[in-house]
Amino acid sequence: MIKVSLFIISFFIISCGSPQNEDLDGDIIPGDPSIDKEIYDEIFDYAKLEFDSYEDSFMEEEPELDNEDEPVIDIIDAFDSTPDEEEIGEPPLEPLFSFAILTDTHVTGNDSNADRLRACVEWINTHAFDRMIELVLVLGDIGWGSGLEISHQILEELTVPYVPIIGDNEVVSNAEEAFSTTFSEQYDFLSTLLSGWQKSPAPVWNPEAGQQSWFTNLYFEHHGVHFIGLDWAVRGQGEPFSEFGDLHNFEGGTWQWFEEIFLSTPKDASESIVMFSHIPMHLGAFTWGEMDSIESLSGPYASAVYADFAGHVHITYERPVPEGGYIVYVTDATWDDENVIRLVTVNGNGVRFEYIHEIITI
Repeated sequence: MIKVSLFIISFFIISCGSPQNEDLDGDIIPGDPSIDKEIYDEIFDYAKLEFDSYEDSFMEEEPELDNEDEPVIDIIDAFDSTPDEEEIGEPPLEPLFSFAILTDTHVTGNDSNADRLRACVEWINTHAFDRMIELVLVLGDIGWGSGLEISHQILEELTVPYVPIIGDNEVVSNAEEAFSTTFSEQYDFLSTLLSGWQKSPAPVWNPEAGQQSWFTNLYFEHHGVHFIGLDWAVRGQGEPFSEFGDLHNFEGGTWQWFEEIFLSTPKDASESIVMFSHIPMHLGAFTWGEMDSIESLSGPYASAVYADFAGHVHITYERPVPEGGYIVYVTDATWDDENVIRLVTVNGNGVRFEYIHEIITI
């Protein structure tokens, strides 16, 4: 299915302006931020993509390190739009736990990308106790070829549970089944550890691609927060169309599974639903029609939905999806430029949740 979207066109144009930022692994990444701003604005105005927060993060100067061995910690947001607890008679918010996000590790062998992943694992293990880290979400493009097993072995060194989902690179590298097999024991372990664990059946017949697909769609609950992991990676198509998301709206596909899980998830606490995916759930990665479906599902429950955490784009930015009732938080890749972890601290009181984000540069 050919998708009509300017998301990928805009990234091609930007990338062409900066050959030194070409991604040899096939992901489309932005190029030189000094690109003619009139062209940049024209692209996104025409596409009707409100990318103000994207542009701010894209143009942001990189922090200077006093000591390259010391991580840089940047508290980027602490959303709390509700009144103080005393004003509305709520119990006080209490720290519950933290979760870390790693994405786009791109391990293809025992190389520098593997070393960067090891550095992230070491930081998480070192700070798991004092930062209350209880989960690590690994958001796709983890590894393929010989790097799939290497990345798996490195992640196994984590002292806290990790939750892996597939990315588009594993799919286009024909590593979809291998990904499922490699992490099958981890999924079995998570099923005994995390409350309410569910994973979509795999493999299933994919009528759109004319082949079997191993979707990694996940659900679990932790300290009252409902996590929904979603596999939007395109099947059966090469680049550039594999860079998009797809709903997989057929029996056994992601969309029907998501609808059932989302509608059955309790929504009694404010901002208690957290989605995570490799492909970001906003316009550009998805068509207008697909976004209408997503927004129609989540929008009526906006008070209960918090965010979609994603990767894929290889930069850090955030983008509100008002009609869907959530914000998309995209985290930079670990494999290139800065080695980044997003750490999210969750506070709650049984009535609502609050999330404090930090971007940690290793």
